[in-house]
Formats: sequence, C-alpha cells, structure tokens
Amino acid sequence: MKKYTIEEINKDIELQKEIKSKINGIADKLGFEIWGVAEVKPQNTVSYLRQWIQMGCHADMQWFEKNALIREEILKWFSDAKSVIVFAYNYLHHCDNKKIAMYAHGYDYHIVINKKLKQVVSCLSEVIEGIKYKISVDTGPVHEKTWAVRAGIGWQGKNSLIINPELGSWFLLGILSTNISLLPGKEIENRCGECDICIKACPTGAIKRDGYIDCRKCISYHTIENRGEIPLDIQKCIKHTIYGCDICQEVCPWNKNKTILKNEALCILDEIDIEKILNMENLEFNNYFGKTQLKKSGINRIKRNADIYSKNRE
Repeated sequence: MKKYTIEEINKDIELQKEIKSKINGIADKLGFEIWGVAEVKPQNTVSYLRQWIQMGCHADMQWFEKNALIREEILKWFSDAKSVIVFAYNYLHHCDNKKIAMYAHGYDYHIVINKKLKQVVSCLSEVIEGIKYKISVDTGPVHEKTWAVRAGIGWQGKNSLIINPELGSWFLLGILSTNISLLPGKEIENRCGECDICIKACPTGAIKRDGYIDCRKCISYHTIENRGEIPLDIQKCIKHTIYGCDICQEVCPWNKNKTILKNEALCILDEIDIEKILNMENLEFNNYFGKTQLKKSGINRIKRNADIYSKNRE
C-alpha cells in the first residue's frame, strides 16, 4: 500500500479528500455517528472562556484557571496542529435508570473513545508517514465544544451543549488534533432561535440567557465535581438524580424522536437501588461502578448524593 508524506498531503487537495474518505470509513466502523474537521489557524482564541472564569461560573474547578491560556489557544497544547478532527459518539439508548445521567450508564467514555481514536490514528498511519497527533476526550486542556462548532458537528445551544440536527445533543466528543492539513467542514448555524425551554426547565437557574452555565448552580457540577457540601438551595432541587442531570436535554425540542441505539455497552448498570448504595462498602462500590464513570467520583460523593436524593423523595 502506497504511503504519503505529510508534506504531500498538506499541499494536495485531492489527497486530502482521499484521506477524509478513509477517515469516514474508519469512523463508521468504530461507531462514530458523525465527524468533522476544523482548520487550525494562527489565532484560535476561545473569546468567552476568560469571561466565564472571571464571573466565577467555573465554581471550584480550578484547573480552568490554571490552563485557560492553553484552552484558549490549541497551538500551545499541540504546536504541530494543522487540523482538529472532531468525532461524535452517540449514547442515546432505552433505559429505565433515570437516577444517573444517560451518558454515564455505560463503560467510562474517556477510555472507550480514547481507544477508538487511537484506532483511527493506527489506520491513518498505514497510509501516512510522519503523522503526529494529540488526543483529548474531556481530559486535556482543549475547549472541545468550540472545536465541535468549527468542525460543523453542530451549534452550541443555550444549555451549552452541542446540538446536531440529526442527533440532538445525545453524544460525546472525541478530539484528534493532527499535523495533517484537511479540508475543513462548514459550520452549522445556531438554530435555537428564541426558544428558552431549557432555561425555564432548569430547576436551579444554572442556564443563563447569555449562553453561560453557572456551575455554582448546576446539579451536574454538584453531583459530580463538588467534593464538599452541596448548598442547601441546590440540595432541595436534587429530586431525580444521584449523578449528573439530563433535564435540559430531555426538554430540548431537538432531542425529540431521535434514533434509540441497541448497543449493550451503552448501559451496563442495573436499576439503581438507593438503599443499597447508602449501605455499600468500598469493595461492593468498586465492583458495581468500577467500569463506569461514577468510580471517579468515589463512594463518599455518590453516597452523599444518594442521601440527598432519598431525603427529597420522602
């Protein structure tokens, strides 16, 4: 099989089309519903990130402050970047387990998507010499939503999530930044219009009309990231979940009547028994949640959330 150098690809549009066709086949086999490419330009600043931080909307997630400069400018994270390839992994499935945000029902998505992106790189390496890359699956200092918009995956809705006309917002993002120049996708115009259903539905008022999420009021933040005591006014609103929150997605008109997947890996948890969680020891917790997203939050936080949920349901 003929191999091409990075230099050959970066100056040949027809070769770039060929590479994109190969990526399309790989993405389909790996279960990525959609994918797109964004061009890395000399200046890639995320304009509103610092403002969001200055307003304190990041709550106690200090890592946003520490790596804001890198998040704003991807070349500070990966200096060889020419393109950012964004992959969308659909997780919408039928499940009666409503106490946990749907994305966390299956195997830890950081691991699942990371492995898939490495498979993409492995396949590309068969036909490209000198490929360099860097991967981020909600772990690196990359503003993934901005790149998803630039790659044409969707627009950023008022609830801050990326919305695609076909998938809604029921998907996770994987970022593959590479030194390959590829023809970029076309951005999708924001179609939220005057709709404010998600803003009105948020029980804590965390969704602001200017497009910001105030994490200090967000149920997802407090049930996942907050290591301390959850404020009483937020506790009173935790009536449907012990981990994350899907309310703004459930009410979004763009999420209605979407294709339900039948992938067993998307849901490996049984219906959650709150009483069982409250009485769990470490070993049982690890056996039950060990392969899922919840393990990272740890037994104490999940028990804290379950206790709040239980008291609100009395």
